[in-house]
Amino acid sequence: MADKIKLDRYSHLLVFVLRPHYYRLMDSREIKASAAGTFGPRDGLSAVRTGDVDEARETMERIYLATELTVLRAGVLDAHLQALELPALTLGRLSFGAAVRTEVREIADYYINIVLAGRAVNTWDGGAGAIITRPGFAAVFAPGSAGAIAWSRDCSQLYLKIRPGTLHRELEMMLDRPVRSSLVFPSLLNVSTPTAFTWLALVKVLAQDGVRPDGVFGHRLAVANVQHLLIQGLLLTQPHTFADEMVGRRASSAGGKATKQAIDFMHAQPERAWTTGELAGEVGVSGRTLQQAFADSDQPSPMTYLRELRLHRVLAELSDEAAESTTVAAVARKWGFVHLGRFAQQYRELLGEMPSQTMRSTRGRPHLINTSTKRSAVAAPGTRPPS
Repeated sequence: MADKIKLDRYSHLLVFVLRPHYYRLMDSREIKASAAGTFGPRDGLSAVRTGDVDEARETMERIYLATELTVLRAGVLDAHLQALELPALTLGRLSFGAAVRTEVREIADYYINIVLAGRAVNTWDGGAGAIITRPGFAAVFAPGSAGAIAWSRDCSQLYLKIRPGTLHRELEMMLDRPVRSSLVFPSLLNVSTPTAFTWLALVKVLAQDGVRPDGVFGHRLAVANVQHLLIQGLLLTQPHTFADEMVGRRASSAGGKATKQAIDFMHAQPERAWTTGELAGEVGVSGRTLQQAFADSDQPSPMTYLRELRLHRVLAELSDEAAESTTVAAVARKWGFVHLGRFAQQYRELLGEMPSQTMRSTRGRPHLINTSTKRSAVAAPGTRPPS
């Protein structure tokens, strides 16, 4: 759960730190130029530029999988093949400089192919269900299938290759339960939505940064975290067979955050005439959502929480020996309790004695309260005072 909550903050941080590289990725000419460069030594890094079909085919087989490569319309091949092989996944960038057709007969891993420039026509299992992908879209090739891609001359794609076992284990960790059925993505993903934007930006930045000797992948301790981010981001931002359950868990996490924020506001200004709607507005959710968030977090309703918080503040003032001129009625009204009979009843239910008893105990002898019914003094923000 904690990893899920951190995902957006951590990915935004990486995008910010590596922002200059991200903007370079937006120019397809620079993509090709960088792919043609010479890189410093790096474990798992492959970077090949070739005009030879056999060499390009052998490189594809070594990095990704056995692939048939055919140059179409008498084009001249100018292949740029770059990949960074990490323990859990392979991240790469490919272009061919000519119209080509690539075909694979047996796919063992998940491949997320993200178009950066040009277009690709993707088919699965003998030509069924052709889908055209352009910038902002990705095609998914799943384990157990076969497929082919027709690349336009100016087509450039990012490849994300993830082993099924890795994706499965990450899914189980995020759902916090065993997963017995298959994880299935649709064949076409929209990676340009607001939800997916940060994830796509992260993929682009890391693809660019992977070729730099001083980049993030040069730090071995960062590799595991980056892999988790890429895989979790894919599962959190894209539709799949477990997406509804994922959304439910995300909503639960968001509800916990909304509850804590609202409680923090009440602790900071308990004297303010809060309403549920005003608290919801401060937190940025609807009133109904905030009420449900409190219920899901095992809290009383927002207004009940506020009343109990104020009753504890009354207790504190009535227990203050220095305030000799204080009256129960004055303190009650100060904290918003107008009906004194009802106030006294609520005070006794929560704290185990009448407010007048608290005052007499404080001024006459050491203050003892019935601890079998009294809740702790003001609870820490985000938690309900224990019963």
